[in-house]
Amino acid sequence: MIITRTKGFTIVELLIVIVVIAILAAITVLAFNGVTARANDAERQTDIKNVSKALAQFRVLNQHYPRYDDIVQNTQTWIRANLPGINADAFIAPGWTTDGNSFIASTGPGISAYSYRPYFTNGSGVQTLCSQSQLNLASMTVESCDRYELRWRSEQDNSVKLLRSRWGW
Repeated sequence: MIITRTKGFTIVELLIVIVVIAILAAITVLAFNGVTARANDAERQTDIKNVSKALAQFRVLNQHYPRYDDIVQNTQTWIRANLPGINADAFIAPGWTTDGNSFIASTGPGISAYSYRPYFTNGSGVQTLCSQSQLNLASMTVESCDRYELRWRSEQDNSVKLLRSRWGW
């Protein structure tokens, strides 16, 4: 009696191939996510440096930094009019999905937002957020806005990065 063997793969062979493909796919996805996170963080860092340069130029021309209201509570209109030469995309973080800019009030922004916090020292010597309402309460003018902090969150390690103004600290 002659036994003929049919051609094909056994279940074990197929399972081994599937497992190997799954492992390679997982390695590829993890490597791609790391590259994307590094690229997004590099874009965030570049954006913050460009905004910082524009704010320094604004200070040279106006002897103060913009109020919180000017940057955070406005769309691109104020930014384009008062920070000429800066690419408006620097105000939009990777992943930001709404119009305007991605600057928010929080000192701990998410990965798709930035934070701008200008300050002045009120009459009691306390560092205060430089917004129009706080300036009015302290009977001070926008010229008192003498320092700021810019923050962004790293996608790689979830830490908040801080850049302070050159002057005022």
